[in-house]
Amino acid sequence: MPNTMFLVVTSLAASQLAFMAVAYLLHYRALLLGRLFGLFSLCMISYLLLIMPGISGESAFLVLLFRVGAMLAPAVLWLITRQLFLDNVHTPRWFWPFVGSYIGIRILGHLFYPEGLSTGTASWWFFGMLPQTVMLLLSAHAIHIAIRSAVDDLVEPRRRLRAPFVLIMGLIILIIVMSGYIAPLIDNNVRTIYAGLIFLCVLALNITTFRLHPDASELIFPDHGTADAADRTSAEDDNLALEAHIREALENGNLYADPRLTIGELAQRLSMSEYRLRRFINNQLGYRNFNQFLNRCRIEHAAERLRDRSTLRLPISTIAMEVGYNSLSTFNKAFKEIHGMTPTEYRNGGSETG
Repeated sequence: MPNTMFLVVTSLAASQLAFMAVAYLLHYRALLLGRLFGLFSLCMISYLLLIMPGISGESAFLVLLFRVGAMLAPAVLWLITRQLFLDNVHTPRWFWPFVGSYIGIRILGHLFYPEGLSTGTASWWFFGMLPQTVMLLLSAHAIHIAIRSAVDDLVEPRRRLRAPFVLIMGLIILIIVMSGYIAPLIDNNVRTIYAGLIFLCVLALNITTFRLHPDASELIFPDHGTADAADRTSAEDDNLALEAHIREALENGNLYADPRLTIGELAQRLSMSEYRLRRFINNQLGYRNFNQFLNRCRIEHAAERLRDRSTLRLPISTIAMEVGYNSLSTFNKAFKEIHGMTPTEYRNGGSETG
């Protein structure tokens, strides 16, 4: 009976994972995020196959393949989180070598100890617990990214997705990672519970994303405008007045230069609701993140100071701090993203032509 129940529950979980993969690859296969969700589904299916009773007696290559797929899941979740909740991000160069390292260590343990690792030994700690702990930390950081970036997020559908995403994906990855820590204790009943939890989590995620499907353009297209053209035209005067009011508030006392400024504090200064301010900056001004909006304002003022001949001898680090940056490297990066050159290059070009 436990085996039959496990197979039924596993089939349900696999069907939901397959549905998720097909849905994302069908609608968003041209986007990295769509392909990542498809890959994540395959990783989860690999995990379900890996915990099937009697799998250890199958081909060593198949077991190894399923193990690699399961171990990839936290890494893919990390990439999905960055693509979904951060804007204009690229995968760092160190990421795939890092992922390959911890997976490689686990594969070596599988090859050197095909019968399994003895609990408490040095090999158990190195080949087993070290990769498992790295997976746990990678998963925790992914969830941290989703939570940390919530404060400045201006995209309403994405804000609504955060809580269920953190809860559901966090639980899914916790199942995978924790199963590695308690592998000797896993029996058919535990496997059935794991498969059932995965089914419920993926079903909840599919329902959530299906409900948000009409807002997909706002969720996953960084450069997609969210405001209706007719609405913009009809409310153009009001929008221009509100934009001027926002900029006036930021200019008053150099409020834009406060590194701790939040959108809630700005809304209070403007005597308007935070929700309305978020929607205006997102829909009308085209920013998906409050920090992006502030960075643009700060860099505009920094550029003015760099072009001013009276400040040619002023260190760039001083200008960076005056407009609200605590780090020169952060200022240089933000400036180059907007102007396509470093502040030094910008200043030199301005002094030659001004």
